[in-house]
Amino acid sequence: MPFTEMQILYCQVFAAAFMGWDYFMPQRCRQWLDERANRYFGGVQRNVDKDIGDAFQFLIENRFKVLVSIIFLLLGYGSLKLGSFYAGHFSAEVGFFSGLVFLFFSAGGFLTLMNVLIQLAVPFGAGGLFRIFTTFLTRTEKGPIAGIGFLALLVSFAMRYANQTSI
Repeated sequence: MPFTEMQILYCQVFAAAFMGWDYFMPQRCRQWLDERANRYFGGVQRNVDKDIGDAFQFLIENRFKVLVSIIFLLLGYGSLKLGSFYAGHFSAEVGFFSGLVFLFFSAGGFLTLMNVLIQLAVPFGAGGLFRIFTTFLTRTEKGPIAGIGFLALLVSFAMRYANQTSI
């Protein structure tokens, strides 16, 4: 998706305003807002950490299901391989039977494994990204407001790169 030059410029102006925050605001105002932003992003970070911790706990509680699912997938693969080795008079029947066994084991293993992994996708996927961003914003030396500006500048670079490579 190509971006217009105005969209990229808006993003860069936003980045400049937030990164320039450190230079143009009085120290008391800057300190007050940075403390509030740090508290907010710290709260987001604690919530994300709790969700990731709960996801690890869920994975530990369901480790038996994951192990059985992997064993079922391997049994299904093994049954299909064993059926393909037979080349005798009843090869079609053996292929059909090994295919059914493969389907049974694979479907059961795959569906059970996906049932566990889907519940981990959001905490680890989106939660991991939020964790990275909040860690960056709470630990930047210039404060989280300037950090937001830097992230906006990175987004503008990504937008410009997307325009250059979409040709």
